[in-house]
Amino acid sequence: MKIDAETKLEIKKFLQEKIEEEKRKVIVRSAYPLTKEEMELIFTLLPFLTKNDLATVVDRTLIAGVIIHYGSKVLDLSVKGRLVNLKGDLYEAY
Repeated sequence: MKIDAETKLEIKKFLQEKIEEEKRKVIVRSAYPLTKEEMELIFTLLPFLTKNDLATVVDRTLIAGVIIHYGSKVLDLSVKGRLVNLKGDLYEAY
């Protein structure tokens, strides 16, 4: 199947716009609902995050802390994440 050049450009532009939208999305998962002050602290400490497409999710399995998804990256600052890393380190040590 052949696609003409104009359609290719439209598809490319559409996909680039979608990629940019995804890069702007920020999802903050926390063990409990965060206060406004806690959210402001997160954005102060991590200024590269944008508030434009912000979603917050409460995930009780985290025990404490937050996991921040932004674009295709994940920043795990949760107790659960640290325990999983510790478990891996212990398995590697023995």
